[in-house]
Amino acid sequence: MKNLRFIILTVIIMLLGIRTTYSQDSTSIQILKNISTDTLITDSNMLANKDIELEGMIIDQTQSKLGRDFFELFNTNWIPPEQTETYTITVGEKVLPGLVTQIIININGDDIYQNFIKPRYENIVDDAAEAINIASTYLQNYKTIQAEIQGSDLKGTGIF
Repeated sequence: MKNLRFIILTVIIMLLGIRTTYSQDSTSIQILKNISTDTLITDSNMLANKDIELEGMIIDQTQSKLGRDFFELFNTNWIPPEQTETYTITVGEKVLPGLVTQIIININGDDIYQNFIKPRYENIVDDAAEAINIASTYLQNYKTIQAEIQGSDLKGTGIF
């Protein structure tokens, strides 16, 4: 048991980059010789140098049970459209007094859906299906929409 603790502590120390020497029996020393700190450092540098890109994130920023139910329906029924670029969907909520809450869906910084949700489950299912349809259509036409926004009609100097 002491050998196992020694090995675990030594591996943790090696991962942290602290170089120390301990004397133990020949078995644990042989195991430590088989672990190369250079390999561990090289592998971690390779991971650090690669660009990690997450595609198709759906972020939950809801606050109430109504919002959570809507998010779960949206997330479980969401099928990303083919041929889409990287996107981030944020499902947010503004809790309002009474039995109504406002759901806001944002894709890559653009609000694409705002609706008031009532507490009936059938209404939430219908609203989630509508939001999925709007979000899917938006992502399918994303390149065209961005080209229109960046087009010459909407650019200007700001001088009237």
